[in-house]
Amino acid sequence: MPEISIILPVKNQQDYIEKAIDSVYSQTHNDFELIVIDDGSTDETSYILEKLKKKYGFKLLTHKKNLGIVKALNNGLDKASGNYIARMDGDDIMLPERLEKQIEFLNKNPELDLIGTQVEIFKEYEKPPVYCGCRIKSLDIDFSTALKNIQKEKELTEGVKIYQKWNNSLIAHEQMLENLYIDCPIVHPTFFAKKEFFEKLGGYAETEFAEDYDLVFRAVYSGFKLGKVPEILLKWRDHENRETRTNKNLKKDKLFFQKAYFFKNFDKRSKNGVYVIGVGKFGKKLIGALKHYEIELKGVLDFSGKRIRGTVRGIPLITPEQIDSNSYLILAYSLHQNPNEELKQFFNTHKKRIIPFVL
Repeated sequence: MPEISIILPVKNQQDYIEKAIDSVYSQTHNDFELIVIDDGSTDETSYILEKLKKKYGFKLLTHKKNLGIVKALNNGLDKASGNYIARMDGDDIMLPERLEKQIEFLNKNPELDLIGTQVEIFKEYEKPPVYCGCRIKSLDIDFSTALKNIQKEKELTEGVKIYQKWNNSLIAHEQMLENLYIDCPIVHPTFFAKKEFFEKLGGYAETEFAEDYDLVFRAVYSGFKLGKVPEILLKWRDHENRETRTNKNLKKDKLFFQKAYFFKNFDKRSKNGVYVIGVGKFGKKLIGALKHYEIELKGVLDFSGKRIRGTVRGIPLITPEQIDSNSYLILAYSLHQNPNEELKQFFNTHKKRIIPFVL
């Protein structure tokens, strides 16, 4: 019986799956089984997997049609025979010591239940044709311009850089709790836990929400503890067809409803009503989600200087002097977007009562 079962669902990753699986079999800890679930691929992924199966001998489960990532994950969990479960995706790269360091970290910290690792988000320029050893978009372009275009394709957006820095900063359980409503505090393909952890939660849930974030919410509100190896052990590929970009359940509007659902049903801080800070695009969408789950909204605070009276989606705009001392404040404004001094001062004064919902 292997010590670790690695669950890798995949659909249409012909460009990346071989590198992903090669990285799995480059681990320094080799007491594992790999379970690949081909969830109805329609490109060359299935052919590549059959070739790699002959080379490595992993378990290959094939869905003739796409059943969705939750069914693929749970199918993999059902077939897993290891004492530990590690997640992996078909477009990412494990660094060689990932499994070794995660199992060591979990064994040294038995109070933790689900752990992850820090990640390096990266992009690769992979569009043909090839010219002078470099990939460019057309052949009628000079070499220096081609190099600039290639470099631009590899650069991460500022938002992705902020996300990477934020997620990698969350190491301890307490840090993850403080940031729980911003986004999932552990990157999904770095999940690592004992198999019994997944069994106690009933595996992944078929919901309208993001499956990894849902699992983390349910884990936290069931009393499980989270942690993270403070080291980059996974290269997380950013490309236009990545699951986080194409899955409708991962769109920001949907995530606001997911956050509001768990806040309403599991978080006692919602019981006395809340205030919302911010009336921009995030604030308005969040107000809609909170109202959907019938969370009492006592007022909206605007620090932009543009609006001082009226309502936002039926909720009155108020001044800081009007807030009471019993309710929490939901921050729907990114502190990375150069907040003004008034908002900074308000945030510092009421920090213990503010729950950030956006990064």
